[in-house]
Amino acid sequence: MRRFRFRLEAVLRQRAAVQSLRLQELASAQQHLLAKEQELDRLLAERSRLLALPLEDAAAAERARRDVYLDLVCARIAGAEAARAEAAQRLDQARKALLLARQAREAIERIRDRDYREWQADCLRAEQAQIDELAGTRHAHPAI
Repeated sequence: MRRFRFRLEAVLRQRAAVQSLRLQELASAQQHLLAKEQELDRLLAERSRLLALPLEDAAAAERARRDVYLDLVCARIAGAEAARAEAAQRLDQARKALLLARQAREAIERIRDRDYREWQADCLRAEQAQIDELAGTRHAHPAI
């Protein structure tokens, strides 16, 4: 009997490759988000440290320097929060792209599975026809 050959095998391979690429993009987006979160955490810890510094005994110039640096850290926190939000959005887009790629691959796999079941049924019918033909030939010409 002939071997099963899926007519859309090239499409299936291409869709699997796209899914793999989308998975890599998702991993990259996750790493990017993690880096942004770590940077934000570092800045928040620095702000907390600055706010915890005792300033009662500090000179006015030292307080002014601390306030300027605190303002700078707060501005960096705002930037880091925006970058984190952008990274989270990128991660969400990467998840959606991966989901679409997986669905596209699975659609072709369902077609392959259906075609394979049809091929198996055709093989069984052909085999049964051969068996019936042999049985009919034996019945028509019994051995002496």
